[in-house]
Amino acid sequence: MPLVSTDREGEADTRRQAIGFWMFIEGARPYKPVRVYVSYDTLAQLDPAQPRGLPTALDMFKRHRPMIEAAASDKFDAGYLDDGEYGGRPILTLEPQNLPLDVS
Repeated sequence: MPLVSTDREGEADTRRQAIGFWMFIEGARPYKPVRVYVSYDTLAQLDPAQPRGLPTALDMFKRHRPMIEAAASDKFDAGYLDDGEYGGRPILTLEPQNLPLDVS
């Protein structure tokens, strides 16, 4: 089942150097959230001309969120989850190879 968007904003996770956000497994009852992370470095590759760091990462995440969420759903559907949990929920991390990097 694919992942679907939530209305919650992405949050900076300075320990992971990533933006974290929630998605839900479509059709699951009760709701089953998945914590998704996309690193600042991965986001920077969407537009390498931009400076790196948290402000740019947040901006890139907001501008490209639908594409990032689609990539997360595709990776989830392919059966990829990280080891470990966040608050008892599964984690999925997006890496550069999961994103179409010609979107700028």
